[in-house]
Amino acid sequence: MKRICPGASRLPVIDVLILISIVYDLFIFLTGGFSLEVAGLGFSSHHLRMPLIITGILLLTRYCLNRGKKPFLLITGNGKCQIGGRVLKRTLWRIVHGAASTVSRSVVLKIILVFLCIYGVVLFRYSDKFGGNLTGFICLGDRFLPSGIITKDTLYLRNSFGYDGQYHFFMSHDPFITKGLHTYMDNPAYRYQRIMYAWLTAGFSFGIPALIPAMLVLVNVGAIAMGTGFVALMLRKQGMSPWYALFYAFLSGFLIAVLRDLCSPVAMGFMVAGFFFYARRQLLPCAAFLAAAILTRETVIAAVAVLIIDSAILKRSVRGVVSSLLSLVPWVIWQTYVFMRLDVAPWRGGQQNVGIPSVRIISYFKQLLVAPKSADSEKLYLVIFVTVCLVSLLFSIREILRTRNEISMAFFGFSMLPFLMTHKVWVEPWSYGRVLLPAAVFLVLSFVRSKDRLYLVPLGIHAAMFVVVLAWQQIIWF
Repeated sequence: MKRICPGASRLPVIDVLILISIVYDLFIFLTGGFSLEVAGLGFSSHHLRMPLIITGILLLTRYCLNRGKKPFLLITGNGKCQIGGRVLKRTLWRIVHGAASTVSRSVVLKIILVFLCIYGVVLFRYSDKFGGNLTGFICLGDRFLPSGIITKDTLYLRNSFGYDGQYHFFMSHDPFITKGLHTYMDNPAYRYQRIMYAWLTAGFSFGIPALIPAMLVLVNVGAIAMGTGFVALMLRKQGMSPWYALFYAFLSGFLIAVLRDLCSPVAMGFMVAGFFFYARRQLLPCAAFLAAAILTRETVIAAVAVLIIDSAILKRSVRGVVSSLLSLVPWVIWQTYVFMRLDVAPWRGGQQNVGIPSVRIISYFKQLLVAPKSADSEKLYLVIFVTVCLVSLLFSIREILRTRNEISMAFFGFSMLPFLMTHKVWVEPWSYGRVLLPAAVFLVLSFVRSKDRLYLVPLGIHAAMFVVVLAWQQIIWF
């Protein structure tokens, strides 16, 4: 078929339909475990049959079209849809049109499909622990248990304070602090400053409370897929294989966050998108994505500070400084709103996370290795984690000596964090494994920017950590 413009890449629309169908299958499959009832319509295991049949038909159609190599409907890289000889103006993907016009979106789609398939199996195996009940991911504790949103099917831990995922669950039910659920939180102002994850979950749940547990999982998986797609685009732009993006997708910190309904995957996905657009000098989408990242996790402000330094000193770009500062505006507005509602400054809650360098990491290391009740896989995870932190720090020092840019500076700054964290973070893998995730993300981005294959060593270690977490949670066995 004749292309609309030279060099335009093409993505068969059938691939998009397959992706949507698989995501829908995953949703029905996961929610089927607790027989969800919505407006009189039940979702249970037998409802998976028809979606699977539809997916099978789409896959068969895709195979037939691929054999003929003449897709009847395709999306071209110049931002238009083509049906036979007709051309229709397209409205989707415009924000990445300028960035991805020379990139084969079908390759990116295949990478995301591989990620979704593997994660789908992992989540299914993990959900077996709770009989398919996705409220088990939340880790609700009976010390913080609001009766108004708890049903007979909701799982919770007895004599427990629960874990951080329960606060995102509460905020998804009360995204604007109007229903009083903040009274069931340990530090409500601090929790509510990380609101974007709850907003997305509440939005995709369409106001249906029964959908929230499933959406907490799916929003995180979607955020990892988004970040993976942007990393793949970066790799292709650098002339490297986009399949290296799977190193990002399978960072162990993401898996830990997904299994506990934590917000890190969403924050990192938005942050990666912001850096993607910053590198292309598309500053308005950069500011928008960074603003969303900051509203998800306020620590992303450190990355914004790096962009301000890069724009002001290295690139001498006033527009870059202004766009970076612009990303802080929604956060300031939301901080003000939370303060007015709760009469407490949200930013004061995380002040105890940073302390004297290396003190806590050494004591925790000694404590865990001699603890008889700790799982061997948990000990192995700690040893590998500390090793990769040291290696990443060395790589970051090497990179910032070689070249100074926004990636190398952010990589160096976040690689220092593991050695500055206090007992609030160095307490268990659920904590330090996902709190220190930005260092791993910038390790990936530094690999992309430098094109140095030596980075495959620490990235390979991170991949091993993903497998260790699977063994630790008994999702796989050695």
